[in-house]
Amino acid sequence: MSEYNISTFDRRSFIKVSALTGGGMLLGFQWMEAATKLGNTASADWTEYNAFLKIAKDGMVTIMAPNPEVGQNIKTALPMIVAEELDIDWKNVIVEQAPLDTQKYQRQVAGGSGSIRGNWETLRRAGATVREMLKEAAAQEWKVPTSECTTENGMVKHSSGKSLSYSALAEKAAQLPVPEQVTFKSPADYKIIGTRAKNVDLKDIITGQQKYGIDTKREGMLYATIMRPPAFGKKLANFDDSAAKTMPGIKNIVSFDNKIAVVGTSTWAVLQAKKKLKATYTDDGKLETTEDYMKAISKLAAEGSNEPRRKDGNVTEALAQADKVLESTYTAPFLPHAPMEPMNFFAHVKENSVELHA
Repeated sequence: MSEYNISTFDRRSFIKVSALTGGGMLLGFQWMEAATKLGNTASADWTEYNAFLKIAKDGMVTIMAPNPEVGQNIKTALPMIVAEELDIDWKNVIVEQAPLDTQKYQRQVAGGSGSIRGNWETLRRAGATVREMLKEAAAQEWKVPTSECTTENGMVKHSSGKSLSYSALAEKAAQLPVPEQVTFKSPADYKIIGTRAKNVDLKDIITGQQKYGIDTKREGMLYATIMRPPAFGKKLANFDDSAAKTMPGIKNIVSFDNKIAVVGTSTWAVLQAKKKLKATYTDDGKLETTEDYMKAISKLAAEGSNEPRRKDGNVTEALAQADKVLESTYTAPFLPHAPMEPMNFFAHVKENSVELHA
């Protein structure tokens, strides 16, 4: 493995390693937005850290995935980054979905295509840190310099031909101090990143076992569907729900925040009743249109910004010195999302808490 990039800073501010009961190694680390929080004081309790990487006695490695998977594959992709730097065989990795905890995980959302970009350094550092600690544990076991040790597919190897598995070294490695400096792998040595890995939930998805928010069921639960205005800029004036209320299974119809909710005993019941609603809407100011959006965007582009988010080089100077300048404008209309699974949310309101599934 060639040296590529050496990372140095106080990793103790977001990493803590513990030995598992019965052998093994547990790494707690600040997964989301760790790079902006390095000045924080490390907690004495590893459970205060956002995520974990666990090496079990059987050699399996468990990596927590904090973000929700909505089809973009980040539940698979994020752990792949950790596994790459750890230098473990991907077939020996178990991915677990983290629970909702915005205090520990900071940014548990899917959107903006920022999951990989925002956590690349943090995830590499987490995997590389454990790899270096396992190498150090092996070096101490063999009484050789760490520089003579290498890793490959969950094994630490020595130039003499000796080797030890990560599982055999995990407990000893967990007792070592967290290194101040780690070396990242070169992209030329990548074995996992850049490969076509199957979605970790693929089997459950294609066999119908994967659970979604809409699959949540409770005894006596009710279902709701919502009628919204037909366009942005429309306001609910009044509605007639007399016919809808008489439909089988309908328990209540309420209006809120410019919407109408039909509540009943099944999705079929509420969807059929929704068709019977008669609503009247009025214009609430100027209606929003694609044309308006295009004009606003063009105006902003022409005006520019005195405080750009990024400033790489001198664009004006580069254009002035270019032999030829090509200019093109691309536009697209405002389109609705149409997910395969209907947008849904389960909420069970209790006396002192709310149980949510989405």
